[in-house]
Parts: sequence; C-alpha cells; structure tokens
Amino acid sequence: MCNPCHFKVDYVASFEKFSTESRHILKQVGMENLFPELTHDDYLKHEISSLIEYFYKTPTYVNARCENKTKQLAHNLWKIFQFNGHLSDAVPFPEKLSDYSALSLTEIILDAVRENPITKKDAKAQKHKHFLNGYKDIPASVIQGILKRYKYDFEMFGYDKN
Repeated sequence: MCNPCHFKVDYVASFEKFSTESRHILKQVGMENLFPELTHDDYLKHEISSLIEYFYKTPTYVNARCENKTKQLAHNLWKIFQFNGHLSDAVPFPEKLSDYSALSLTEIILDAVRENPITKKDAKAQKHKHFLNGYKDIPASVIQGILKRYKYDFEMFGYDKN
C-alpha cells in the first residue's frame, strides 16, 4: 500500500459517487463542460453499452468466442446489471438467442431495462440483497478484520458497517 502522506491531495472522491464528485471537481477547476450531466436513461445506456463493449473486447474474453463462452459472458454481464440494480431480478436471462454478440446483448438489455423499469428503492434493495449474498460465506472474523483495517475509510466515506 502507498503512504498517502507522501502526496499532496486536493480532492478525495469515492468510487460509488464518482460521477457526482468528478463533476464537482471539474466545476471547481473550470472544466465542467468535459463531463456533461446525463439523464438517468442516458447514464444507463452509457453504463450498459460501455461495460458490454469493454468485456467483449478484453483479450481474455475475445479468445473465448465459441458459442458457449460468449453465451456465458452474456449471462455474467446480465447478472452484473442485476447486481448493480440496473436490471430487475424478475427479468430472466434469454437462454435461447441465436446471437450473443455485444451489439445484440446491448440492445436486449436496454430493451429489458425500458420494458421492466425498476424504482430506485427496489434497485437499492436488490443491490443490498446481492451484496449480502456475496458476503454470506465470509467468516465474521475476516469481516471484523476488514472493518478494523479500513475503519477510517468507512468513516470518511460514510460506508455502512453492517
């Protein structure tokens, strides 16, 4: 780990609020036009298409272009969007598509998001459910060690310790 005392820091931002905080920082330095504010729909479209494009272009996944691997990648991305609260858990993954390309998957997910809107409250509850499920098998002693080590991060960024 690096020693933060060796760096002059003007701003500290959290990843969870990066969009909002980076917009604030850019405004402070007179460059807010570089990062225009997006509507929720535009943000979702950008987030979904960017992540799909990234994963489909990543060499690890490019080398796995056989049908089953591409379908598995599409399925994993579907789950990621559900985990992040962008896509309702009630929307099942389309198992019998003839095309699991990046473009096809992007269109299918964006259509599913539009046709099955999820409220902010439901998205937050869904994300929380997935979060708890992801950590359920980690021993309490490990969780306590993480909380102790990152105590100040939790305080500074207002992370929930529960």
